[in-house]
Amino acid sequence: MARRKGRNIQLTVNSAAIAVMNTHTIAFAYNPVDVTGYTDSGFVTYLTTAGSKQMTFDASGFVNGDALKNYMVDTGTFHFADCVVEWLADDDSGDVIYGMTVDLVMSNYTENGSKDGAMEFSASFASSGSWVKNVIP
Repeated sequence: MARRKGRNIQLTVNSAAIAVMNTHTIAFAYNPVDVTGYTDSGFVTYLTTAGSKQMTFDASGFVNGDALKNYMVDTGTFHFADCVVEWLADDDSGDVIYGMTVDLVMSNYTENGSKDGAMEFSASFASSGSWVKNVIP
């Protein structure tokens, strides 16, 4: 298998794919709750379930339309309810290999152009609430 720079992911909002982006960083954080007591002899004890859970990712790509920018600038909306985030196969077939439904918050959006005329963007996203793994046929 050929090596790739990052992973392509597709973001779908209201049944419309609004961006295909490349990401190098996807993080899942499960923060434990410390319940260490005086009788634990100095050993740290955690609850068996996480106190908070969050998924974050940074993504970038080439601007193709204004969907992401419009959400951030024109509407002032940075919260996407019931988003579908799909990880795409490495072979550029467009096949989905993993997917999840999640409410997302877009914390930043940046566009920059190069001398050759290509407009690129970068954006950061974080989950808001729980997520559900989607069944991939």
